[in-house]
Amino acid sequence: MTAGSSSGALGAANLPFREHPEDEAFAVSYPTGDETGEHLARHFIWTPDIPTDAPGDLYAAFRKTFHLATRPRTGLLHIFAYSRYRLYINGKYVLRGPARFQNNGPQYDTVDVVHHLRPGANLIAVMVYRDTPTGRIMFHLPALAVMLAGEENDGTKFEVVTDTTWLSAVEASYLQRRQCWGSIVEAIDARLMPSDWMLPTFSDETWAAATVIEADPSASPTPAEQYFAPLMPRSIPLLHEREIPRSRLRFAVNQANNEVSQPARGLPIELSEGSSLEVSIGPVEQAYVLLAIDASEGAKLLAHYHAPENDDGESSYITRVGMQTWMTGDTFAIERFVLNVVTGTVRVLDVRLVAVNYPFERVGRFQSSDRELNALWELSLRSLEVMSEDSYVDCADRERVEWMDNSPPAYQLTRVGLAGPSTSGHKVWSDPRLHRDMLRRTALTQQADGLIKAHTCSERWDIHAIMLDRSCDWVDGVLHYYENTGHKAFAAEMFPFVQRLMNWFLSHRTSRGLVQADPFYEWVVWGNPMGYQKGEGTCLNAFVYHSLVAAAELANHLGRATDATAFTSAANELQTAMNLHLWDATTESYFSGIFGPGVEPIPSTMNGSFHLHVDEQRRAEPTLWAALFALDRGVVPANRRAVVMQYVLSNLRQLNSNDVMIYYYLTDLLFNEQQPSLALQALNLIRTAWHDMAVSRWQTTWEYLHAGSRVHIYGAAAAVLLSSQVLGVKCDAPAIAHRIVVRPHLADLKYASGIVCTELGPVDVAWKRTAAVLEFSVTIPTGAEATIWLPCADTDGVVNINGRTEHATVADGWCSLDVKHGHYEGTVTVKGIA
Repeated sequence: MTAGSSSGALGAANLPFREHPEDEAFAVSYPTGDETGEHLARHFIWTPDIPTDAPGDLYAAFRKTFHLATRPRTGLLHIFAYSRYRLYINGKYVLRGPARFQNNGPQYDTVDVVHHLRPGANLIAVMVYRDTPTGRIMFHLPALAVMLAGEENDGTKFEVVTDTTWLSAVEASYLQRRQCWGSIVEAIDARLMPSDWMLPTFSDETWAAATVIEADPSASPTPAEQYFAPLMPRSIPLLHEREIPRSRLRFAVNQANNEVSQPARGLPIELSEGSSLEVSIGPVEQAYVLLAIDASEGAKLLAHYHAPENDDGESSYITRVGMQTWMTGDTFAIERFVLNVVTGTVRVLDVRLVAVNYPFERVGRFQSSDRELNALWELSLRSLEVMSEDSYVDCADRERVEWMDNSPPAYQLTRVGLAGPSTSGHKVWSDPRLHRDMLRRTALTQQADGLIKAHTCSERWDIHAIMLDRSCDWVDGVLHYYENTGHKAFAAEMFPFVQRLMNWFLSHRTSRGLVQADPFYEWVVWGNPMGYQKGEGTCLNAFVYHSLVAAAELANHLGRATDATAFTSAANELQTAMNLHLWDATTESYFSGIFGPGVEPIPSTMNGSFHLHVDEQRRAEPTLWAALFALDRGVVPANRRAVVMQYVLSNLRQLNSNDVMIYYYLTDLLFNEQQPSLALQALNLIRTAWHDMAVSRWQTTWEYLHAGSRVHIYGAAAAVLLSSQVLGVKCDAPAIAHRIVVRPHLADLKYASGIVCTELGPVDVAWKRTAAVLEFSVTIPTGAEATIWLPCADTDGVVNINGRTEHATVADGWCSLDVKHGHYEGTVTVKGIA
């Protein structure tokens, strides 16, 4: 079929893996540094007023005054700190950072500061925090490295680098805080530090010269926290700081006598001892707070950052006399901010909340005849945006941890809904950089035995440190990243890590050829009755099988034929073993696992309503989870798929009503059967399972269907299905083949329309059913090809398209058309639900 009209307002696709193979979005090597990183690594400094081996949280201030003869033409500042920094130039706040990092893979930030510089004296001031471990910051010796390089208008080049000419002091107003896991609270006594130390007018004559840390980037001494790894350039864009509009803020004052008022005039607001100011912003944001106050000396303030149904921590602040500003060093999930006055009096002059997130641009859209589904899609995309920081985080409030199981759904939802910026000016459709960096950081957690951690940038070592199924997700993620971007250098970089990990699994096969979880555990999803068991579980083995297949495909892409053959052989052997030892002919499904000698089942802690029965042969009874993941991971042979699917459909009563991710896997599976009745069942499962989120006032997704964190990435999975299955747009993997598949599943919806983002560009679709006719409109972006599948009641495959009649190929109630880029609209006869 020939191409139709151009793709119009959506524009041409940006294809960095074809047109720009060295595009900055994909070409960052890792973990080797560059010349700038090597230069920075030779100029780490610290203050002599705090021993580098001092325990606990450390806070230091640094200043450097320098002169420029003329107004600068250029000025790039590179900066890194262990663990966090806040940068000021000539008294103006500029930036906070760095990006999240494993200690063996730090990245420095680069920011254009030319507009902050001026002729004459200039000041760089930096606040450095060395934090004790949190869920996203590892312990390390403290240090700061800065390099400013530029050119003045007369052509004179200048460079400022951290050395002994920098002045330093203890930032004494920061007291020891309580231990935090997610957002970092503060304890500040503003009386203990001059308020203007970051201003050019401050006198720093009593400050000490900084000391240079003799760090050898090529060495790796013990302990590991002393290792100053090579610094590499930041591989994601700087985060976007966006002030929340004042129109969103709602103020309420609670007086000491519990009288509540809403000030009609807004700020300023007088607060006395025992009173509080509540600032509500509506939908939750990941934000820091900037307070301007006039206070009596020694007033004690407590700040609470409230996420939905959760207090995200308490910071304290003791005032100096007079005007002062308090900017929180970290961000918090804020639905309400409450400032309590414990003692003294304060006058709140200004309150600003600044959201800090990855600079995604919303591309996707979804509208249908079901308002609740529309609301669910919208709140899912918004939740993803809130939980996209310097990584995808599990939740905005309790942890903010980068877990491998944040994808799905984080990366999958990014693919269908979002684009990112690039320095070339192009949009990076389906921006994969947060996913890529998560894969890299996870690789850097690899242990000597080949296992990788389930989460990064953390000292946490407990039952959830090593999660075998999450390791399998990582292997699949490496393959998906390559297939979606064509970045072969990254795949080659990751492949040795993949080999070592898969060798661990292969070395833990029993005499039956099945992988045994011992000494670790199976988990896969909440609610799995085999969760936290150490046996030869079907779910875990299904994940391992899928990862062996992925490893083989990755090896083929890299031209490693021997490795591909070895992984393919191991996958085939595991599939055979599973279908021999785990198949239950009675139920025509799969046992959930086998407990071999010395491995005892324990009472299930994952699904309290489901108690596994273990027979005399030590086989755990079949479950919906075992059948579902055997199907989902491709273990089930073609001649058994129908009966195993029937087992799943007949045992939906086993579902844990609180586990959101099992519904994602289940509904995706049902849609993929391409049967109208199963598509309707899938859509109804989404309506039922996600109902509480869709109608909640929080406008965010949750950790569980009815409980847990109310700002959690798990619940965002539904929007992936609404875009990729209901609207029906997917890249036919690998995306580098430039093919898009459009296959809608309207079920009982009267209409559905929207835009689905792909690596090849946005795809605009609209579907409307009237009686027995389906009206459609599809726009394929420039540079792509597509197969459009339409539900069809006509065995001749008659399709009216772009004003003419076409005869399409018909199979199993679907007709298909292969098209070039362009716009297509028309009608097709349908029967019943689609």
